Amino acid sequence: MPPEKAVSTTKAKPIPSTAEIAPRTSNFVSITTAKKQLMDERITINNPKIAVIDALTSPKSLSHANIIAKDAGVNLAMKIGVKTQNAKIEDYISQIEGTTDYFIELQETGTDVTLYVSSVMTKSWDLATLSDMPTVETKSGFSATGQPSNNSGNVGEVSDFSSNEASGTQLTTSRTDASWQSLIDDAKKVLGLQINDSQDASSNQNNEKSLIPELGEGDDPISMLNELGNRLDDEMNPYFIEPWVVGNKRIGTITAFGKPSQIHRLDEYLSKLTSKSQRQVHLEGAILDVKTTNGQSYGIDWSTVYANDDKTISLSGSASQALSIVDGGTWSFAASIPFGNFTLNSVINSLREQGTVSVQSQPRMTITNGYTAYLGSTQEFSFVSNVDFLPLTSGNSSNAASDTAITTQLSRVNVGIKIAVTPRILDNGKILVNIVPFLSSITGFTPIKSAGEVYETPNIALQEMATQVITESGSPIYLGGLVVNRMLQNSKNLPIKNEALAKALGSASFEEENSELVIVVTPREVGA
Repeated sequence: MPPEKAVSTTKAKPIPSTAEIAPRTSNFVSITTAKKQLMDERITINNPKIAVIDALTSPKSLSHANIIAKDAGVNLAMKIGVKTQNAKIEDYISQIEGTTDYFIELQETGTDVTLYVSSVMTKSWDLATLSDMPTVETKSGFSATGQPSNNSGNVGEVSDFSSNEASGTQLTTSRTDASWQSLIDDAKKVLGLQINDSQDASSNQNNEKSLIPELGEGDDPISMLNELGNRLDDEMNPYFIEPWVVGNKRIGTITAFGKPSQIHRLDEYLSKLTSKSQRQVHLEGAILDVKTTNGQSYGIDWSTVYANDDKTISLSGSASQALSIVDGGTWSFAASIPFGNFTLNSVINSLREQGTVSVQSQPRMTITNGYTAYLGSTQEFSFVSNVDFLPLTSGNSSNAASDTAITTQLSRVNVGIKIAVTPRILDNGKILVNIVPFLSSITGFTPIKSAGEVYETPNIALQEMATQVITESGSPIYLGGLVVNRMLQNSKNLPIKNEALAKALGSASFEEENSELVIVVTPREVGA
């Protein structure tokens, strides 16, 4: 027999396992307390006339609770009406509080449950962010007072002044008790108190007469008797006193005392105020100096900076004068871009197409909502503001003056740019920004002659603007229009010693330079 041939067969692949895999689940652990479990229990009750103490112990979980009245104004036997359908005990207790105007506090210790009932309560609020609100004053201008000895009025002629006083631009921040006292007065109004505590005898008599309510035609006598009973309870209650409000400005707290309904009403007002005052805004500022030459334009062509047509622009004009300033008139520009990714570098690159751009200052700070921040860069300049002459007599003759003592008084003025920025966060998340910038610069000096001496006082040019913009958090605000126009002269002379001949044989070119100051402010809510 021939030998058997080996037969090769393809090995089959193993069949994959078809065992069912349990779906992936997530386990959550809820940590609760005995008090929370008790307050989450449900109750159904309908009783139009039940004592307060019986109403509090009606729920099964509160049937063995201890009821403690914390003051003499609590009447646990007072009849009230309650009606709930499958309500939580927490909501059920809130209904009793609203009906009785009591404050009910539940405390659970082990298996013991205690309900503390109060007819009055005291509560404190932390208002440190509102206790030191500064009052901002912006003073601008330069003034010189003095009577000239001549009335020629010729331009460039030295005037003879006997005295001179001057003051410069300034931003003043003053802190008073007015804002804090206003906050306390508002709290008194919420409680229904009279701000002026002094009352005459006639008002007291009117209050006594108004104790008994009047029954008009068609009025319900039962309602009138119930109202009378409530007034008598308050009048005859030995514990009932008028509510009060006190404040401590140093630590920024306000404490109030009154009925629970009054304190809850005040808490709703102050809590919302506290929440808003504790929000913060981060400000990013940049002051750019843009110089354009060749006299081709006046200022910046903003249409070439933005290709986006969707922008909000406000334009206003103003004119400012100060002492002997020739320049008069500025225009202000404010724009808010509500969307788009605009960075400072992109703005600078766009402005460089029109001239030379330099960053003068780039301040950053974080302030509380509603406060005023100060940005800017200034230099202090000193000048003679007052001159006193005191004749000195010799010892030999009392009538003849041998010498004169001269006393000069120096004044200082800040020259540069100052910006006051006040952001306020609105309910819709946007930021309302008040911006008040003003620029001061020295344009020259005015010589003043006094007793043979010549003194120079600076001429201060002022440019001011004020705007209010609503913008999104993180969107920049642009302000421009602070323009300075100067004429530049470039001279080329021959290198010879004779200056007159070198100038006559040389050349000169004139170039107009426009310098515009651009302010960029970006408000951003911290943590938003």
